[in-house]
Amino acid sequence: MQLLLQEFPMQLKEMETVVRRGLEACNQIFLPAFKHLLEYILAIGNYMNAGTPKGNCFGFKISSLQQVCTIRGKDRKYTMPHFLYDHVLPDLPVLKSLPKDMSTMREMSEMSLRSLAGEIEVMGKDLDKIMRIGKQLIDKDPTAAEKAFHGKVIEFEREQRAELVKVQKLSGEMNNKFSKALMFLGEPPSTDSYDVFVHISGFLNQFERVMVERETEEEAEKRRLEKKKWGSDKTFEGVKPSGSLESSRKDSSISLAAPATAQPAVNKRPLTKPTRKGYLLKRSGGKHRAAKFDRRFFELEEAGSLYYYKKEGAKALGAIYLRGVVAELDVEDNTQISFIAEDRQWVLKAESTEEAEAWLTDMGAYF
Repeated sequence: MQLLLQEFPMQLKEMETVVRRGLEACNQIFLPAFKHLLEYILAIGNYMNAGTPKGNCFGFKISSLQQVCTIRGKDRKYTMPHFLYDHVLPDLPVLKSLPKDMSTMREMSEMSLRSLAGEIEVMGKDLDKIMRIGKQLIDKDPTAAEKAFHGKVIEFEREQRAELVKVQKLSGEMNNKFSKALMFLGEPPSTDSYDVFVHISGFLNQFERVMVERETEEEAEKRRLEKKKWGSDKTFEGVKPSGSLESSRKDSSISLAAPATAQPAVNKRPLTKPTRKGYLLKRSGGKHRAAKFDRRFFELEEAGSLYYYKKEGAKALGAIYLRGVVAELDVEDNTQISFIAEDRQWVLKAESTEEAEAWLTDMGAYF
């Protein structure tokens, strides 16, 4: 009883914070930049499917948004997010800040708003339980201390009930806003927030990585051009217009012999990075309470992405960008590779420790 009285206010405060963030996540779906992004993707899809039954669509399922990232050009490293950066971002620069502007929604991608309502209902039942226990204290010849404690319980329940009503009202606003978001996106009313947030978040993660990649390339090219310009403008003393060479004070002679044969470079990284493909077990994320593994076909590409398919030759179900990832073999099961990417925990299981180590070694070339 005493423990429940101590923990309840803190739990209710935490619940209020989560509900407020859920409401903020719902509001971010209505950002004009996100709406424009969806319109561009729809227009590109209609153009690509022109002349087919799919070429005159008025919308698309949000679950296919993440699959857009797997569309590639003739250069297999060039994906739809690259196209959006090169051709759409110049006309719509506000897209550059979209991943940051929708950061709350991305953080809530693993959360089910529907489950929050259930947790709030449980908290209401906890308050009822507190009142029942408090009432039992004065049913039979209560002592003065028990009467005093019962008075505190009544006051506690009154204060926390008022706070709970505020959270319930806030939760109602959040659920109404999410219902409007489903209508805006053209999704069925029964759709869970997880099935919306996780796909939007996955796309934004890919788009953000491409932006970082492109900005890094542009900065490197800028430095290269500056270095080239600096080198062309630099003058060297000791070189006469006639082409004759003047020796330095330290060296009284200059060898005109043919240059020595170039020695091979030592400890240079290979020009091509490792690739690998094969079947692994992938632990499912989302709403499964117990660990569930699905057999998937994985393909590690030179661009640093790990694609997975339901079976070899099928359409990609998704991709994991490995740059910046820290992965390791599970301590208790050396056939499992564990790492965090795209704001979620990934667990891949091989048939043997040797196979898991081989996958980890090749993946490590991109970390």
